[in-house]
Amino acid sequence: TEHGQVKESHYGLNHMSADDPAWIDTVREFRASVEAHARMEEDQVFPRLRGEIDEELDARITKEVKKAEFMMS
Repeated sequence: TEHGQVKESHYGLNHMSADDPAWIDTVREFRASVEAHARMEEDQVFPRLRGEIDEELDARITKEVKKAEFMMS
């Protein structure tokens, strides 16, 4: 899956020296992959979900996302 590829790329970058000649190309590929995935979600997934969820579910999802963001900071 795309998320799995992002995790693998992230892992690889974390274990690659910034002095490695392939590092900058790997960063560029990682960034392009993440940006493409985010655009796809914003253009396709999120609009469909907005039409399918009610306000109560939206509030629960928002709460969980904010909690996750706090845990990551």
